[in-house]
Amino acid sequence: MSWIDLSAGTMWMAAALAIWAALSASRNISVAGRRSFTRMQAAIALWAATAGIELLVTNLTQHVWLARIQYFGIVSLPVFWLFFAGRYTQRINVRDRRLGILWLVPIVTMIAAFTNNWHHLLWRDIILPTREDTLTTFVHGPVFWLNWIHAYVLLAVGTVWMAMSLKHYSARYRVQLWLLIVGVVAPWVGNLLYILGWVPLAGLDMTPVAFSITGACFIASVFSVRR
Repeated sequence: MSWIDLSAGTMWMAAALAIWAALSASRNISVAGRRSFTRMQAAIALWAATAGIELLVTNLTQHVWLARIQYFGIVSLPVFWLFFAGRYTQRINVRDRRLGILWLVPIVTMIAAFTNNWHHLLWRDIILPTREDTLTTFVHGPVFWLNWIHAYVLLAVGTVWMAMSLKHYSARYRVQLWLLIVGVVAPWVGNLLYILGWVPLAGLDMTPVAFSITGACFIASVFSVRR
């Protein structure tokens, strides 16, 4: 089995894990933020499933369309994480219309993804693999970095809220919140490895796999315990 086949299979297992986490959360009506958490897991599942398919296709047009579909999950995930963290720590009301501004960068990014051929602001270039052990490489443009910064800011804010809420919980729930915080840091590390190129295959982004594991940790540490 090649690295590509193994990576694709891992992506699909991650998608299945995210779907399981979403279904588990949706049935637990007692936990604040469950709807945002469920939507976050659906975004992860979409990202991981389409990323797994993309690893196996060789046609440039197919690559581009799968990458565009992935962005529905990529851009919405950080927003749903912030909504979940804010609702869980009682710091925001997700029905506040002012929070709609958080969707501005995701919307701009999605528009850029579907119109990239006109301006190349999301992907400056797309390089097809020259060997069997390489992947299609997307050369990032300014809109990619704008969305990347936006995502990291939202992830960081949500994580800080979780950390700050530790003092309000008993020792039992502090352990669970620490698991949440450690869990959300894992995707940051995975994405940085991708950005820096420290991965087994050039262009391989295992971030959705890390996020799916995080979702499973959330279910194990919070949703299943607080029934």
